[in-house]
Amino acid sequence: MNLIDSLRRHNESENNAFLCPDCRFAFMTKITDNDGQIVRWQCPKCNYFL
Repeated sequence: MNLIDSLRRHNESENNAFLCPDCRFAFMTKITDNDGQIVRWQCPKCNYFL
């Protein structure tokens, strides 16, 4: 299982925090579509996304 699959598995929990694998400074935030499905995870500090 890769990192993206792990993040998608945690879709049901709002309290999960994942450190950005690029800058390792900020936590990844969910970017969702209108239906609430996760489109990607993005770092608010460096804008890295998965």
